[in-house]
Amino acid sequence: MLHDSELPAEFWEFAADFVVFLHNRTWSPRLGKTLYEEWFNKKPDMSNVKVFGCIAFVYNSTEPSTQHKLLPRAWKGIYVGCGGSGMKIWDLINKRLVISNHVKVEENSKGADWLKELAREGMPQITRPA
Repeated sequence: MLHDSELPAEFWEFAADFVVFLHNRTWSPRLGKTLYEEWFNKKPDMSNVKVFGCIAFVYNSTEPSTQHKLLPRAWKGIYVGCGGSGMKIWDLINKRLVISNHVKVEENSKGADWLKELAREGMPQITRPA
């Protein structure tokens, strides 16, 4: 998964977490259902599952007093999985993980391509996610 996304090795933790998430929601022939169904007695919601490492845009949820029509309404990040009640997005600028439901994902564009573009423009190297 990490190899297909072409993201640097610093994202291995997110990839491993996403693999476990998918494994628990994959059909098990021994049980005849998914592990999630075994634990919670309901089918898993797979609507938040997207391509690992793709580009995502997260809606800026700011107060109306600080909103302005010329300010950006979303920020760009990298989709690194699902968790809690939303999607996990890595914010490259602030170097933090954000979980949000207000996300638009571009599954056809890779976050690794964006990282290469930022490196060419002179953005500092990406440090290991904390």
